[in-house]
Amino acid sequence: IKELVPSITEKNLVVDGQYQEEKMMYLADESIFRIVVQNLISNSVKYTPERGKIIVKIQKQKEKGILYIEVADNGYGIPKDQQSQIFGKLFRADNVFGLDTGGTGLGLSIVKKILELMGSQIHLHSESGKGSTFSFELQFEKGIANNVKEEIIQPNQSLLTEKKVLLVEDNKINQMITQKMLEKRGISCKIIDNGEDAIEDVKVNNYDLILMDVHLPGI
Repeated sequence: IKELVPSITEKNLVVDGQYQEEKMMYLADESIFRIVVQNLISNSVKYTPERGKIIVKIQKQKEKGILYIEVADNGYGIPKDQQSQIFGKLFRADNVFGLDTGGTGLGLSIVKKILELMGSQIHLHSESGKGSTFSFELQFEKGIANNVKEEIIQPNQSLLTEKKVLLVEDNKINQMITQKMLEKRGISCKIIDNGEDAIEDVKVNNYDLILMDVHLPGI
């Protein structure tokens, strides 16, 4: 958990990971799952004072293939009148608490969008001065343990280094997620938010790949 969010150590926060002892194997997109959990933990770190506590809980539900994930903190909490706005784009609770945490205010909006695309939804329980708990459930295909050692062929990530990609996408959240995933692989990413500008751009610039939204405004 501390590797996901290094600022945990900087603020001297106590982190408790609660997982079932029973071995669980599920098939999932690791990078997307990581983005969701990382954003929830980062949000708790921002709004939990030094030496506070964060609990990350993962449990198997009775229903087949469903996992319950919860990130709770004992931080400042979110006032009731602000809770309906917390998942909106660019919402930051800094003004509520008189803080300056930095960031874009997109973290919880990204979480909400990703979970909706995966057929789930984020739940919030919070009281001002008593902390916040974010939770969700996800349906996964159950994996099967394989005790046979297989040769794992590692992809040559160096082939992606310094490649140039043009991302044509008008949704700000999709822009951020895609850019993060590309740059993590050492790929240079330029973003244009409409088709007309993209057409003009490729007349004068060369790219190794163009990723284009199929529903763009104006074209």
